[in-house]
Amino acid sequence: KPWLFLDIGNVVLDIDKKRAGALFTSLTELSFEEFDWIFFGSGLLDDFNVGRISETAFVLRVQGDVRFRGASLSDEQVQRVWTSILVPVDGTVEWLLEIEAQFEGVWVVSDINPIHWRAARDWLLKTGLERLKGATLSYELGETKPATAVFDDALARSTALAGDVLFVDDRALNVSGAQRAGIHGLQFAGASQARKAAERWLKERR
Repeated sequence: KPWLFLDIGNVVLDIDKKRAGALFTSLTELSFEEFDWIFFGSGLLDDFNVGRISETAFVLRVQGDVRFRGASLSDEQVQRVWTSILVPVDGTVEWLLEIEAQFEGVWVVSDINPIHWRAARDWLLKTGLERLKGATLSYELGETKPATAVFDDALARSTALAGDVLFVDDRALNVSGAQRAGIHGLQFAGASQARKAAERWLKERR
């Protein structure tokens, strides 16, 4: 059977800055602009996503930036704000539940940090997805897509053969990286489009 390699951001879960910013403002009375700079404008997220800083260091950096502005957040509140930014992409989970039986397994390949991965994994498992076999995660590997090392890791650990893999990602650059590794790449543009393209690919393999 083929394998499905799956990105998380903008495929399974969207990033809703306004939602997280509103929670941040309600807890700190600081502005959305300050939220945006602390989490996205300071280089903090890049460091966190590739494992250059730990989860503890991430929380402490956020708390320090908030304290500098005369407010405060507890460890739990930092986690709440950061996980509240994740919202489901319409239709994706329904599509995954429809097609997962046609695959040997689902393997996540994501540029992500540990807080978001825990939230995403728990959410996926609660949906009833049964064939989630593992994940290649940037914060563990120290590399982000489209690096060859990312796809090499996913293939080696899943034991999938490159020619048997359908990789779904929203970024053309990452799809090209997968294709260089011999993997069939599909650029995600919504669940309906992905459903049709995946069905075509599966039919061509029969």
